[in-house]
Amino acid sequence: MISVDANQVMIEHYIEIRDVTSSEIKIQMKQYIIAVRGKNLHVAAMSKYEIFIKGILEGVIFEYEKETEHRTR
Repeated sequence: MISVDANQVMIEHYIEIRDVTSSEIKIQMKQYIIAVRGKNLHVAAMSKYEIFIKGILEGVIFEYEKETEHRTR
């Protein structure tokens, strides 16, 4: 579950934090990555099950990794 408020994003059931900068924070979910983009971003709080990101939000993007096709001959 993802909740977006004025300048805060709460993400539940995340796997791990992939990358953190002041302009983008990437969170690994089970089947995709959530990229929170903005300015002055920071992890305000986190637990084993949820994470709170605060800052000036510009977007929340879902990034799906392309599946590679394996063929056998």
